[in-house]
Amino acid sequence: MGGSFISRTSVGLWALAGIWVLSLLVSSSTAGPAESPCGERVPWNQTLVDRWDETLRENAPALVGFVHGHPPFQLFVRPANFDLRMFERLLRETEYALEVAAVRLTISHIVSDGETCGFVDIGANAGYVSLVAAALGCTTDAIEASPATARLTQRSFDLNAKLAGSLRLHTALVGPGEGSVPFAMLRSGSIYDRMVSEAEAKRIEEGQLRDPNWREWGNFTIVRVPSRPVRDLVRSAVVHMVKMDCEGCEAQAIESMEPLLAVGRIKMILSEWVTHRIAHISGQAALDGAIRLLRRTGYRYYSWSGLRMQWAELLDNSTEVGDLFFVHRSVQPIFESQLAAARTRGGFLGFGKRKVSRYSELEMLAADLRACAL
Repeated sequence: MGGSFISRTSVGLWALAGIWVLSLLVSSSTAGPAESPCGERVPWNQTLVDRWDETLRENAPALVGFVHGHPPFQLFVRPANFDLRMFERLLRETEYALEVAAVRLTISHIVSDGETCGFVDIGANAGYVSLVAAALGCTTDAIEASPATARLTQRSFDLNAKLAGSLRLHTALVGPGEGSVPFAMLRSGSIYDRMVSEAEAKRIEEGQLRDPNWREWGNFTIVRVPSRPVRDLVRSAVVHMVKMDCEGCEAQAIESMEPLLAVGRIKMILSEWVTHRIAHISGQAALDGAIRLLRRTGYRYYSWSGLRMQWAELLDNSTEVGDLFFVHRSVQPIFESQLAAARTRGGFLGFGKRKVSRYSELEMLAADLRACAL
C-alpha cells in the first residue's frame, strides 16, 4: 500500500511538472505577435540560386511569386540587381524583413483611423518593398534612378493589376531641384549603378577611372537621368513612412523634402546611412544641411532596433548603418511605446531554466518574418 501511495505521488508530481513545462512552452511561443505573420508558407525557389552564374550571364528576369507577411504578388527579379547573398535572401523573403515589419507596424500604430497609408520608396530597385506596401493598402510612390531597373520594375507593377491604383513609379534621381545628372550603369542595369559627379563621369567615359570596390568601370556607361525633388513626387496628404536606400543620395533627398518635413507631413523615414558615401555623392554641405533640417523640423534619430541615438554619429565618416529611423515628434510617443517598445521573449532551456531576452516589437516581428522562409 505504501508503495502504491508513493507510485501515485510520483505520477502526480510528474504530471504537475509536465503541466508546468507545457505552460512555459506555450507562454514562450505566444510572446510577440499574437498570430503568425507568414500567411501561406511556400518553399522558395532554390533553382534560381543554384543557377546563379548561368542566370547572371543570361540576365533574364525571372517571374517569382511572393506571399510571406503580406497579400501575394508577383515580381520580376533579375540577378544583376542583387549580389548572390541578397538574391537568395530576397527569394526567401528575408532580405527586407525589417522594412516589411516597419510597414506593418506603421499601418497598425501610426496610420490614424480614416487615413490611407502613404508610403514613399526612394531607391526602389526591383520594387519588392513598394509592392509589399501597396499590397498592404498604402498609396505608394516608388522612385528608381536606373532606367533599366525602372523598366523592369514597371513591368512588375503592371503585372499586379489589382494594385495599379496604389502604385506609381518615377524614373528619377532625387535632388534639390529639377535637372539631369550623370549616372553610371551597366547597359543591362545592376546593383552597382549609381549617381556620379560630372568629373567622375568624364573620367569613366575616357576609361581613366577604376575603383576596387566596383567591378570594372570599363563595363559601365554614362547616361543622364532626370533629377526631381521628393516634394514634387509625393501624392499622399500624409506620408507615414519613407524607405530610403539610394547609394549616397540620402542627404540631398532629405533636403528636397524640406516643405514636407517642415509641416510634419512625413512621419517616419527608414534609411540606410553610410556617412562617407553620402558626403561623396550628396556633398558635405548637403550632409550637414540634412542633419540640421531634420533637427530643426522636429525629428529624432533612432537605431534600427528603436534605441534613441545621438546626431553626431551621423556626421562621423566611420558610420555605416544598414537601417535607422528618423521619426517626427508627432508620432515619437507612439514609435517609442509601440514599435520600439521592449518586449520579453522567453525560451525553455530545460531543468527548470528559461532564457529571457528583451527585443523591440520591430525586432521581434522582423525575426518572425525571417522565420517564414522554408
